[in-house]
Amino acid sequence: METTVGVPPSGGGTPGRLKAELRTRDSAHPIDFNEFPDGSWIGNFTEELVILEATGIYQSFAGGHIHMVDRLEYSASGDNLIEHCFCHYSRKNGKP
Repeated sequence: METTVGVPPSGGGTPGRLKAELRTRDSAHPIDFNEFPDGSWIGNFTEELVILEATGIYQSFAGGHIHMVDRLEYSASGDNLIEHCFCHYSRKNGKP
């Protein structure tokens, strides 16, 4: 899985972008997963992503990683999926 994170242009251009990748399925770890009788469920996961490329103001993050905590909530009655994602970005040397 690859993801791109960036800041939208404001005025004159894009300040920079990060391109990160979840290298293996082993990098995603479920914290907990709860299913309910109506088919709804809530899952909490952590994932470690490697930052492959970084440009502009994010250049110093190249080679670093992203620690992501992801909460997914599925409502069977409304067929809705809601995601809450919290990310901690670290440079290659480990500093945020």
